[in-house]
Amino acid sequence: MVVRNGKQYASKIELICSDGSVVPDPVSSYVGVVRNATGAVCSPLGNGCSTMPVQYDVLEGREADTQLGGAGRPGDNSKNTPRCPQGTVMLGLSPRRYSATLGSNSVLTGILNNITAVCGVPKTTGVCAPKSPPPPKSPPPRPPPPNPITNQPFQLKCPCGYAKSLTVGLLTRNGAEYASRLTLTCSDGSVVHDPPVAVGTVRNVNTPVCNASSLIQTGPLAGGCTAMTIQYNRVQGREADTKISNAGRKGSYVKSTIKCPAGRIMLGLTPRRYSGATGAESVLNGILNGIQAICGVPSTTGVCTPKRPPPPPVKRPPPPARTPLNTAVRKECTCGYVSSLEVGFINVGGKTYASLMNVHCSSGEVLKDTTTTLPTTWQSTPACVGAGKVATGPNKGACTFFTVRYEKLLNQEADVGIVTAGRAGTASYMPRCTNGVLIGLAFRRYSGGPGFNSLTGIMNTVVAVCGPPPTKGCRSPPPPANKARGWGDPHFEGFDGSRFEFHGTPGRFYEVIGSKSPAVSLTTRVEPSTRYPQNTFMREYKLTINSTLVDVILLPPLPANPAVWRISATVNTRSVAPGTTKLPGGITVSLTPGGIGKFGTVKVDAGFIFVSMIQQWRPDRNELADFMDVNIVLRSRLGQPVTGLLAPSYNKAVAKAGPVSGASGPVLSAGLNVPEA
Repeated sequence: MVVRNGKQYASKIELICSDGSVVPDPVSSYVGVVRNATGAVCSPLGNGCSTMPVQYDVLEGREADTQLGGAGRPGDNSKNTPRCPQGTVMLGLSPRRYSATLGSNSVLTGILNNITAVCGVPKTTGVCAPKSPPPPKSPPPRPPPPNPITNQPFQLKCPCGYAKSLTVGLLTRNGAEYASRLTLTCSDGSVVHDPPVAVGTVRNVNTPVCNASSLIQTGPLAGGCTAMTIQYNRVQGREADTKISNAGRKGSYVKSTIKCPAGRIMLGLTPRRYSGATGAESVLNGILNGIQAICGVPSTTGVCTPKRPPPPPVKRPPPPARTPLNTAVRKECTCGYVSSLEVGFINVGGKTYASLMNVHCSSGEVLKDTTTTLPTTWQSTPACVGAGKVATGPNKGACTFFTVRYEKLLNQEADVGIVTAGRAGTASYMPRCTNGVLIGLAFRRYSGGPGFNSLTGIMNTVVAVCGPPPTKGCRSPPPPANKARGWGDPHFEGFDGSRFEFHGTPGRFYEVIGSKSPAVSLTTRVEPSTRYPQNTFMREYKLTINSTLVDVILLPPLPANPAVWRISATVNTRSVAPGTTKLPGGITVSLTPGGIGKFGTVKVDAGFIFVSMIQQWRPDRNELADFMDVNIVLRSRLGQPVTGLLAPSYNKAVAKAGPVSGASGPVLSAGLNVPEA
């Protein structure tokens, strides 16, 4: 089934025969198959089928099949074809598939229609298995030679847009990590998963596909990558990848051979993975190598999400009067000293110049520069390096001077580098502090009207703001975290801010958090997703508070709405109606059903704990998710022992907070007015 104009239509057929053989569709996946649906040819099946029901919609004045046999969605029209003559049954099918030329915008591209039957009497000889008694068992085959290397390639390609980032699964072999798995995230938000393979436990690391030097900054291909770096070691005389882009460890060898020709960007990758026979001891088993680029121009038709019409133009006020030089911009820390900078660069005449500056203070305060909206590329840098940094004393780590690099542009000084961010330039100057340390910056920025000159928005004359580190804006340290959450397939963020993943076994319940004092337990059941059957997602939660059991579950779709999963809740097996329900013991349960553009939620407030379970609305797919996320807020500490997946993070958060006294009950956090989603 492929999606065209927000609806699903039949696109490919795989035929399963009565003898167990499978006849695949010979056409490749260019039509963008998004969901496989299995159904009988006819019902009841009996000893073969003489006809098969087909349903279809009229699309662009043509028949477009929506349901074949028992698979697909109901259409507006039905036809009981194909049919077989009396005495024969269906041995196969002869479909047609609309195919437009490359770049055509026809929504019919790849959709089936005009299916006819291949009829006859089933064969019992030839390719069919013989009916005679099976021959005596032959001796088992010899085991394969040790460490065979099959090194088969597989393809990861964006169906729409370009390759934006990677999740690299790192596998430990002989005490060192090697790249083993890849997941590709595309610019349109879609994710292309590595075919599952049993290589052992991997550690996932996210990374952009390429560094800034290989990233296209402007033009229709802006954001795309033209090259990617791989590092590797030699293991048993073979290449074994250790680092892909910025994920992994440095190897002894570097290759930058993954490049795209001019005018093309990376749409995906074709890696290879060493695979030894079952039980092989080869250290190379499961390790990536031989990655090649899939280059081209991103697709904008077919499987891409239909683009919404652009919003009407906004009337903007006329630009301000031209002034060759604007007034000084001043950024000063209210607590602590300047610790690092983010410099925003603009491109003028093929070169980059400093335009914006965000100031980071040692207290965590960030002073953002938002005085211009020019297209900007950001680079981070320490506020100073080397001799400019205070080495000892109460201001250790603060700066007393730093370097600014510039060059002449239209006979004006134009800054091209601040400390380590930017390029070298032809000259430099050093703003210094003669009294105190660097607690802020002041600078000027050229600002002309449209077309004024190429200096518009470029920085110059950076000045140090110096003095003792101020304390007027300092605050006491934040209270320990009292929130945790779980989402996706599944990911968790603990009470101490740590993150981890837990996938579990489909169909089983796992405790998320639990305690005997007060008596509380939150468990979740994981199931495969209909879209990603290789991953597990949280589809049911059971929250027990003393003798009250709140069961929150996603019910499967009804036939009338085959893509809509429904959130529901029961309290001690009794259904909960939409709205807020008050229970004994001061517990409240609030149910909000999901819908078009609206999340489905169940919120349970028991005073000492608040739990919200959320079914997200996915605007990119125009559907409600078939899994739920969870947010947990604790308003007081739990008695030990604390159990469940989040118990280690809870214990670390409590240990960091230390004992609390002088209150009616020990609280985990002083900040009780926490937003509760």
